[in-house]
Amino acid sequence: MPVDAPVSSCGVPLQRALTLPADRAMGTTSGAGRLTAMCAQSGGPEHVYPLRIAARTGVQLAVNAPFDSVLSIRRVCADPTSEVACNDDVPGGNNAFLRRVLEPGDYSVLVDQFGPTTGTGGAYSLDLRSYTPAANAECAAGVALSAGTPVMGDSTSGGAAGTACLGGSWGPQLFYTVRVPAGQRAVVTATPAGAPAWSAVVRARAGCAANSCLAAATSPTAGAAAVARYDNRTAAPVDLSLSVASTSGTSGGAFSLAVAFESAPAAPANAGCASARVLTAGATLTGEDASLASTRLGGVCVAEAQGGSLFYRLSVPSRATALVTATPRGGWNPVVRALDACDSRSCAASSNTAGADQPETLTWVNADATARDIVLAVGSLDPSNGGRFDLSATIVPAPTNVSCASATVVANGARLTNQNAAVASDNATGLCLPAATGTALWYRAVVPAGQTLNARATPLGAMDAVVRVLPACGATSCLASANVGAARATESGVYTNTTAGDQTVLLAVGGATNATNGLFDLEVSIARQYQESVVATACDDMAAGVPLMGVTGDDTVSPAIDLPFPVTFFGQRMLEYSVSSNGLVQLFPAITGAMPSNSYGNTAIPERGVPNGFIAAFWDDLLPVMGSRVVTRTLGAAPDRRFVVQWTQYAIFGDDRARLTFQAKLFEGAGAIELHYCSITAGADAPRATGGSATVGIESPDGSAGRQHSFNDPTGISTARAMRFVP
Repeated sequence: MPVDAPVSSCGVPLQRALTLPADRAMGTTSGAGRLTAMCAQSGGPEHVYPLRIAARTGVQLAVNAPFDSVLSIRRVCADPTSEVACNDDVPGGNNAFLRRVLEPGDYSVLVDQFGPTTGTGGAYSLDLRSYTPAANAECAAGVALSAGTPVMGDSTSGGAAGTACLGGSWGPQLFYTVRVPAGQRAVVTATPAGAPAWSAVVRARAGCAANSCLAAATSPTAGAAAVARYDNRTAAPVDLSLSVASTSGTSGGAFSLAVAFESAPAAPANAGCASARVLTAGATLTGEDASLASTRLGGVCVAEAQGGSLFYRLSVPSRATALVTATPRGGWNPVVRALDACDSRSCAASSNTAGADQPETLTWVNADATARDIVLAVGSLDPSNGGRFDLSATIVPAPTNVSCASATVVANGARLTNQNAAVASDNATGLCLPAATGTALWYRAVVPAGQTLNARATPLGAMDAVVRVLPACGATSCLASANVGAARATESGVYTNTTAGDQTVLLAVGGATNATNGLFDLEVSIARQYQESVVATACDDMAAGVPLMGVTGDDTVSPAIDLPFPVTFFGQRMLEYSVSSNGLVQLFPAITGAMPSNSYGNTAIPERGVPNGFIAAFWDDLLPVMGSRVVTRTLGAAPDRRFVVQWTQYAIFGDDRARLTFQAKLFEGAGAIELHYCSITAGADAPRATGGSATVGIESPDGSAGRQHSFNDPTGISTARAMRFVP
């Protein structure tokens, strides 16, 4: 910046004037901030550029910066209320983008930085270009539409981006008006044209000053029509302000726009809160239709939610938890709210986290000493009014194990759902993990000598789970604890009883704080666990091995086959096995019910999802190539036989130059399992050949327990060592 730069009316040195029809300025902001934009907290350093407009002109400004930039245009530099345009977060990240029709006059263009009071600034580029705006590039000049008379437009000559709804679509808008007769539905269709194909956005508002939409739609695919519908169920005509835009400032083109009228469908009885439909716990209402809703809550407790809602009433017993699930049909995004009352502007709870076409579950706890009725509103996030959905409610009774003294007894295989630690009264603060202060539910288990307890808490929602294992109520230390993941992460408390007798232990499961407490599922396994040790590599000679049919193709698996001798695996007697081309041996107690898996997507151990009951010698997306085969061989004499499975010369999908030969050995009697790696030839992606995208270990038949040697670890395997697993 020149030393003798003039001082602008707002006390900030001016940069050079911007010139039309196109310009690029580059600069570096630094120092203290003096100006604040209206659309965001912009406390960082700023640069101000003069801009003179001689005649009505459309301008487009874009900032590219490593800092969170804010872009503003105002009439009077010192007066933020003279701002005619401002942008912080469009199109996302650090960059800012503005498009506006400007009348003749002098303007100040501000490049600022987001931040409450300060910012470091930095280098940036500012690009300006002008365009000839359409006559209807501003809302006040909207073109009137008539039914049956399509009009043509070109979105690239539009004005400012829309902010009333569908905020992720920031293309320039052209404006229109339409009068919807009483009792009629207006069907507004914008059909994009030209190449490349682009997606159209239609917005309908009550007027130019409205900051929310009454209806909106986006093309389902590029080039397809965007169709918005608005129902006027009143006794008088309704005037709508319409706009057509593209989804971004870098797309768009010609389009046709048409409006048609048809009779508005009748609203269901529960379209109003006063006539809310009764929802019964355990029952499901099917085929509910949010597209027929007529009441809009206008962003109550979910600011961006603008669709209409249908209403329901649910009775929740004292201290119980209500789980209300709306399952949409057809790809729309549901919002579920629990209102304090019909006329309330606040919510007891709300949920809109699952996303479009996904079941949305609201959780609400009745903390009162008596039963309460709550009003539920189910609608669409977008103003397009959604579609059909099913609605169900589950009532989780008040837990009785809210303190250590009233702990619930659990045993091996226990699977408890919808546990709510938020209503508990005790916590385990101070015993271990002292920073975790949330209340906990309590459980009691007996762990036999030499066996291992694994307590897995899986949050339902945003709970930050904490699992503690205690020797007794009032204990001053923990036997084990877990809170290693973030909110929503599964936590496992693992305790092995190394004594000679049974041990009774307490489990305390709750939230890291009361604010991050909530619902969880609890799975408990108590079993003798496998211990892992390293042994010398000793691959058996498989020249006399028997080829196994069915595993020479990509992602293939053999049928279940008789084992040469029974194998005890996680305490179960296994008689059958299968082998997949992706490095897995599965074990089954019988042919009946056996489900061999050809899964190529490896997971960590343990994992409840299928496959289960396996030995992962090298579970990855392996690729059979010329010379690849699986052979088996039984060696030794009873009762000390061993059964060997060898994968010979397998490549890795995506790296067909890699070659791996490895063995899984199952031992009679002791039940030991060994994994040996006979030869490894790295290909183009060397880390994958040694386990970089593989799982190595063993998992129990129900997926609740296992012993993981490595998961996606490029140092997981080597020809220099083998692994031995002993129960």
